[in-house]
Amino acid sequence: MLTREELSSERIDQIVADARAAGYHFFLSSKEREASLKEALAGYRPGEEVWVFAYGSLMWNPAFEFADRQPCKVDGWRRSFCFWTPLGRGTPELPGLMLALEGGGQCEAIAYRLAPDQVLSELGILWNREMLSGVYK
Repeated sequence: MLTREELSSERIDQIVADARAAGYHFFLSSKEREASLKEALAGYRPGEEVWVFAYGSLMWNPAFEFADRQPCKVDGWRRSFCFWTPLGRGTPELPGLMLALEGGGQCEAIAYRLAPDQVLSELGILWNREMLSGVYK
């Protein structure tokens, strides 16, 4: 099971460096991940809570701290094993399929509420886990 310690910036930077050395240049550097998080938080005001929509392994293993969790559902999107990666379930020789959302249908999930004083630290953990390649927009 993935842990917070495995999602430290130092460890993720090494994974990204190794992936890039193997020819996978689509993995984001720490600066690119930081810029992505900053862009996502452009309208965020300190002191606000943030909700995270979890539809895959985040549902049972978020690895970030949260203040509350609630079941939720979104219409117009469905789970789909629709992107390949050499990390996680895959290798460079045999990339693994990963779960993402595609248009259509509906998706039942878990919504996690991040406490205002933990938003930045916990989203940093989440970005290190989920935004390695920038596949999510």
